[in-house]
Amino acid sequence: MKFDVYGRFIVEVIRRGEDWEVFLVEQGRRLRMNEVAIPSETLMEGIPNYLEDLWHESASPEKSIRRVD
Repeated sequence: MKFDVYGRFIVEVIRRGEDWEVFLVEQGRRLRMNEVAIPSETLMEGIPNYLEDLWHESASPEKSIRRVD
């Protein structure tokens, strides 16, 4: 799943076994974001809310976190 984070950057979230992995997507590359740890019990539907909790400082009234794939 790819998400546009407030129009600032794109992240891709992938489930691998019991864990979620988060990647920064830029210029055709994926860079693992080891500092972002989504709890394994988080359901797919909860990922946007979790990302919003992480990056709420970047929020603005006209921007949101939205799925792009």
